[in-house]
Amino acid sequence: MKVAFFSTEGSCGATSSMAAISIAAVLSEKLRILTLENHWNESTIAECYFYENSTNIIKQGCVHYLEHGMLDNLVRHFATMTNKRREGIMTVEVIEDSLYYMPQNAFSHDLFDYEFSCNMLPMLKILETSYPFLFIDTKNQTLSSKIILDEADFVVLNLPQNELLIEDIMKSYSSILNKSLFLMCDYREQSSISIPRIMNEYQILPEQLAILPHSVPFETAIQEGSAINFIYSNYDCDVNHVNYTFMKELKRTTRLILQGAQLKMCTIGGNRNEAKANCYAF
Repeated sequence: MKVAFFSTEGSCGATSSMAAISIAAVLSEKLRILTLENHWNESTIAECYFYENSTNIIKQGCVHYLEHGMLDNLVRHFATMTNKRREGIMTVEVIEDSLYYMPQNAFSHDLFDYEFSCNMLPMLKILETSYPFLFIDTKNQTLSSKIILDEADFVVLNLPQNELLIEDIMKSYSSILNKSLFLMCDYREQSSISIPRIMNEYQILPEQLAILPHSVPFETAIQEGSAINFIYSNYDCDVNHVNYTFMKELKRTTRLILQGAQLKMCTIGGNRNEAKANCYAF
């Protein structure tokens, strides 16, 4: 099942939110998730998962970890459109037997973008045989963005707290709204662009909109590469804890994504009401 975490220009927090949601998902359910990016960047999702020394190894072409990274996966394993070497797919285990990451090599944006767009579909098809959930950090203005959004079973659409940008997103990506959850990262309650206002203006149901509140402790954990420890240590914090609101919304967001993705798969070729009754409830 492919879940695209999509962000447009002007959005913020998409990568860190995907990292947090992937950790919370494997904590709440017995899932096997692989995270990856459709774009090259010196700062990757690995920096949210791993401390600095670990990410340095990954940045250096994964020589110590894996010998190869995503470039080798794309070119050597999948360019011939074969799955004969699928056992050689290179990933890093983030959380034992549950959360994995496909690292990037240190090469240029243009080369990565070209190779990813050319070989993405066979690669994703093979990956789905080993990982029931693929979480794809998807940025626009890349060659593969439209293909990923079309192919994704479910989309987490990152909304900025900016009225003009929200209006543009609603118009530009109307074709994927029926399979999307709207997520506002780094949500600020004092903003004039509030949840009630957005729901009212765009007829969005409560289960279609989620937030991750602004949280200085979470931002610090992301910067330090300690997101896993932060979520583990605060997962069951009580209502008086400073991180309670953030964790409550993270759990709700994760639940909505898993439910939405599962429901979307169940309704393919079937009746939506029957799917609601028969589909596995997370």
